[in-house]
Amino acid sequence: MLDGRAMLHLGQSTTHTDTWALILAGGDGTRLRDITRLLAGAPIPKQYCRITGDRSMLEATLDRVAPLIPAQRTIVIVNRNHLPLARPQLAGIPAQNVLVQPRNRDTGPGIAWSLLEIRRRHPDARIAMFPSDHYVADDAAFRTSVCRALGVVERHPDKLALLGIEPEDASPEYGYVMPAARLDDASRLDAFHVDSFREKPTVSVAAGLVAAGGLWNSFVMTFRAACALDLLERCMPAALRALELASRRRDTLEQHYRTQGPWNFSRDFLSAMARHLVVVRAERRLERLGNPTRHRADLRGTQSSAAVAGRVEAGRGARPDAAERRLTEHQRDGSPSVPAPDSRAAGWCRGRRARKRVRPPADSAIISPPCARAMWCTM
Repeated sequence: MLDGRAMLHLGQSTTHTDTWALILAGGDGTRLRDITRLLAGAPIPKQYCRITGDRSMLEATLDRVAPLIPAQRTIVIVNRNHLPLARPQLAGIPAQNVLVQPRNRDTGPGIAWSLLEIRRRHPDARIAMFPSDHYVADDAAFRTSVCRALGVVERHPDKLALLGIEPEDASPEYGYVMPAARLDDASRLDAFHVDSFREKPTVSVAAGLVAAGGLWNSFVMTFRAACALDLLERCMPAALRALELASRRRDTLEQHYRTQGPWNFSRDFLSAMARHLVVVRAERRLERLGNPTRHRADLRGTQSSAAVAGRVEAGRGARPDAAERRLTEHQRDGSPSVPAPDSRAAGWCRGRRARKRVRPPADSAIISPPCARAMWCTM
């Protein structure tokens, strides 16, 4: 049986080359704009900001995932108008693995497009999906939890597994998963069937869910690409088929994102798929960043971020660099394309990777499926 400990070397094992990472970096981070404005001097999306240390949230996510899954099998999805910040932070990811959405259409289209692209490359792929706005207190324990979730999918390829977090309070900012019976033969994986999934309920409903043993949805998930796409086609066939056709060419994808409405992966899909879900309890502290009040407290309590937290409380932000200044007016629909920084903005990322790596050329980063010609910003 493959439990978490047996799978810790997943990224190095030749028997698990079917496993891909999907990192979600397309959010606009509107709820933390006040904090990121103070930290960076501009209201940049939180995943590109150094909130809790010397790395951005995206960089910390990439480093956290790297021991499990190599960069060659890591897909990152970003928004076109975030490219000035995303480029240097993704310097270690192959150009063809960076998918650039023409605009933000909530979580659904970006995830669905990523799954379609992974399936085109590897039809039998297993996927571990990671948001890029997590605070993780113990990376090793987190990876153990992910490995347990991958073990569930290995044994139950018809299931979608997600990591559940023990709630600290009845916050309406999160989705809630209600565990049911323990998954058969899964005592070492600490995995349970799911009775119900509620996305961002009211405070009173959330309080009832917490009292009944509900868990926060971390949005860290593992599943077979084929299984997830099959369920998506059952749940919303028209949307998935239209996206599958549109994603084969740059011009049709641009038109699709311009004309189709947004949809949310949790609210519109997971909430309807409870019987296909399995929840795995996450080990130790894992939290999604999104509540400004909560995370001001988190920053005060994080030793490595003491100076940053002081700036948040005092209202003094760091001087914005060139890339951050260009994102002061990024919009949810992503309609304006942000121009690339000029050569004078050598330190435009401010993240650790930007200081260590050479900035990629301006014509090198997005794959336009199914062809393999890579361009940074052609959509």
